[in-house]
Amino acid sequence: MLRACEELGIKIIFANSAKEKGRIDRSFVTFQDRLIPELRLQNISDIQTANGYLQVTEKP
Repeated sequence: MLRACEELGIKIIFANSAKEKGRIDRSFVTFQDRLIPELRLQNISDIQTANGYLQVTEKP
């Protein structure tokens, strides 16, 4: 995973404390709780269409 991220130019930042890890986990849960229903509402079921939708749609 580290090599793949490096090749894509993605810098991995590790959480240093349990508090930070919890904050990250909550962010992912919130993201999934909102994103998946939105994609279903838009009848999007594949990754390519989802990526295109996310590029043109700005959600808070």
